[in-house]
Amino acid sequence: MLSQEEKQGLEKLLQQAVNPEQAFNMPALEGFLYGVVITPTVFDPNEWLPEVFGEDLVKFEDENQEKELVGWMSQAYSRLYELRIKGELTFPFDVENLSEEQFLDLDDWVFGFHQALLIRPQIWQIEEHIPEEPSEDEVERLASYGVVLGLSYPEDAPELFMDDEGRMAETPEEEEELFAHLYTSLPVAVATLQAYGAEVERQATSLDAGKKAHTGTCGCSGEEKGPNCCGQEGSVH
Repeated sequence: MLSQEEKQGLEKLLQQAVNPEQAFNMPALEGFLYGVVITPTVFDPNEWLPEVFGEDLVKFEDENQEKELVGWMSQAYSRLYELRIKGELTFPFDVENLSEEQFLDLDDWVFGFHQALLIRPQIWQIEEHIPEEPSEDEVERLASYGVVLGLSYPEDAPELFMDDEGRMAETPEEEEELFAHLYTSLPVAVATLQAYGAEVERQATSLDAGKKAHTGTCGCSGEEKGPNCCGQEGSVH
């Protein structure tokens, strides 16, 4: 999804982290940006920069370097955002055909993606009480988040590593089989969360448009209110 030039620019940006051990690597940053882009809200950079670079953030040689390298972050975000708007933003891995190196990249990607979701947990409703009788959509969303959580922090989702009888995986083979199931479920899980985010955004946009239609100021005078003005039929004066 990102060009090779964009990836190289982002790699250089990550290298400016004051504490490299705390900073994302490239796959984690790509997953994080994907998660930010599908989250239907505006982010203050101060919210997510510590996630990317660690608490000590970054240090640049001069203003020109800062402008150049931060520009790559903005360009990458814009590219992914445009793909989302066009309906062309899709999960970037073929989980059925991954090399060992690609598996490692996928693990880092999922971790970054999950960290982005955690910035706005209320949107994804991942910290709220689960209804006694959740709707089908709620079940799908919660299950999708569970897949992401299980691959990012398996110790926080032990229920994902139980069989139908509630028994924990006891052998490496059983655990490997359960992990394999999570990996194969990941593309659908990401798509489900992405669709949920788009629906939340659509509803918010529709509600905002309705409010503006009924309480917005008419551009003709800056004083009249209502869905119509300037002497049009149905004006509210």
